[in-house]
Amino acid sequence: MNENTIVKLPEDWDEDDHDFTLVAEGQYNVMVLKVAQQAEDRLSAEFKILDDGPFAARHLFQTFVLAIPASKDSFKAFLAAIKVETHNNELDVEQCKNKLLRVTVKHNKAEKDGKVYANIRGYAAAEA
Repeated sequence: MNENTIVKLPEDWDEDDHDFTLVAEGQYNVMVLKVAQQAEDRLSAEFKILDDGPFAARHLFQTFVLAIPASKDSFKAFLAAIKVETHNNELDVEQCKNKLLRVTVKHNKAEKDGKVYANIRGYAAAEA
């Protein structure tokens, strides 16, 4: 360990009093920032909210597990909404970048930790 490997953290580092507001349930116009493969059957997507208001520019995240039929169907709906096609069972994820679409956000309380999460439950073509 030397001075080049030490990072000085802010004084409030251990405090847990940040005001994090969960994205409200509803529909949002978003832009796809990226789609990436996490594992052989797992993809992740990151979106940026484009609407004005309290959630403007906030990011939403979605994981698709292609081995789970409902998740695979959700990924197909996502691709249809952004009008990206697959060819020979392959997807060039760069085609997804910067595409616009409308998502529906619903809240879900996780059983494991009791936290409430904003989950994307629907995809539609972007409104003109």
